[in-house]
Amino acid sequence: MDFGCHLIPCDHVIVKTRHSYVFTNIRPFLPMHILVSPISKKERLHELSSEETSDLFNTARIAMKALRSMCDGFTLSVQDGPCAGQSVHHVHVHIVPRIANDLERNDDIYEEGALDSASRPSRSYEEMKKEAMELREVFRHFFESESMYYEMDFE
Repeated sequence: MDFGCHLIPCDHVIVKTRHSYVFTNIRPFLPMHILVSPISKKERLHELSSEETSDLFNTARIAMKALRSMCDGFTLSVQDGPCAGQSVHHVHVHIVPRIANDLERNDDIYEEGALDSASRPSRSYEEMKKEAMELREVFRHFFESESMYYEMDFE
């Protein structure tokens, strides 16, 4: 899957819907920090069609339902444009699962550059593949119960 100038391997994709896909983050801010992006390569949110926008945020909503038993809440972020901190020129939603006291100062996640992954170490291909496979099993039930078109086999 194309993500700006990056290629997201199918092994790292958790779920794909008609217009969006969810994938593991190479440098997560906190555990299970995932990304949701439209399949179409569009840089800014306003460039998406109504159908793409609806699918993107509905996919994020269902992903959050799937993760909610593993956390206490979520921080969501869309950085729309370079001045807003967008470093990959492709629309994407950060879903960061949160648990009580996961940060020394809760608002550290909002500090300038906090979601910019350049300062964090990259995870291995295999680690990201393992997380994607585990999350596919969790996500399957939630996407099925919402009767939403999705794919989880990307061979």
